[in-house]
Amino acid sequence: MSNEKSIAFLEGAKSIAIFVDFENLEGGIQADGSASPLEEAAEVVLTLRKTLRTEKIPCAIGRAYGSWNNPLLASIMWRFQKGGFECRQLLLARGKNSVDLELSLDAHTTLLTNQLVDCF
Repeated sequence: MSNEKSIAFLEGAKSIAIFVDFENLEGGIQADGSASPLEEAAEVVLTLRKTLRTEKIPCAIGRAYGSWNNPLLASIMWRFQKGGFECRQLLLARGKNSVDLELSLDAHTTLLTNQLVDCF
């Protein structure tokens, strides 16, 4: 599928917000310590962001949620930050759904308070 067809549904959007739950992908760290599945997932998200820029579709918010204090994720966090994402580290007690809750609360708050964003 071409980029043009895959983002056609965004035509006419004032601005979009991207929220990424990287915590779900953290289980992809291999037993040998490599993070290649995570790097591939990061590349998909970063490619989406680049495509939006190329197509001149404004992205008002880009946030990635995860355990960024994991040393294996340092290079991925750097790539996300360089790509215009804010990397959110939860400082509260970790639990299976802590990132899910934080992400959904941020998305709902954005929906209700940010009139520029009309697509998630």
